[in-house]
Order: sequence, then structure tokens, then C-alpha cells
Amino acid sequence: MKLIFIIGKFDDPIAWKRQCNIHQALATASQIIIAKPNWFPIIPHSNTGPLYGMASERYFRTGSIELMLRCDAVFEQANAGDSNGSLDELAAANASSLPIYNLVAQLPNE
Repeated sequence: MKLIFIIGKFDDPIAWKRQCNIHQALATASQIIIAKPNWFPIIPHSNTGPLYGMASERYFRTGSIELMLRCDAVFEQANAGDSNGSLDELAAANASSLPIYNLVAQLPNE
């Protein structure tokens, strides 16, 4: 089984929109689980979302990037470009030569 890190917008000044961003990441993860059962999604949105505000944004970004670097690939959601944190994650993924996918169908079956 391979690990795939979900990259997408999390933060928003409106709490409801933050929850929508978490839900979108979970929806992406569920699509991956159904279509590509050899991939296990890592969803930082749901991992640390409930802890929002307990530590600095830098703390969560650094930890998320560390977690991402332990994965086999990343999945870039359509809203990733709207987020500085997502852009940092994409830059780290590129620097580490992690494969970046943006369609579930692109994920290898092996």
C-alpha cells in the first residue's frame, strides 16, 4: 500500500468555509479509497483541523510538510492554489521529487 498526501486549502476566516475545505479533502480521500484501494490517503485537514488555533500556523505547516515527505505521492486539489500553506507543500513536494497527481484516475494501480 502506498501513502498519498492530500494538498488543498484549509484555512479561512469564516469557520464554515474551513469546514467546507475539510469536507472537500475528505471527499477527495473517499474517491481515492474507492477507486484506488492500493493508495491510503493522508488528510492533514482532518488530522489537525480540530486543533485549529492551538499552535501557530508555522507549527502546523512544518508538521504537515514533514508528514507529507514520508508519503509516496501527493494529490493536489483544485483549490490548492488559493492557499499559501498548499503552495508551501507543493514547493516541498517538487523539491523532494514526489509525484504530484490531480486526478484520481492518474494514480497507478500498483
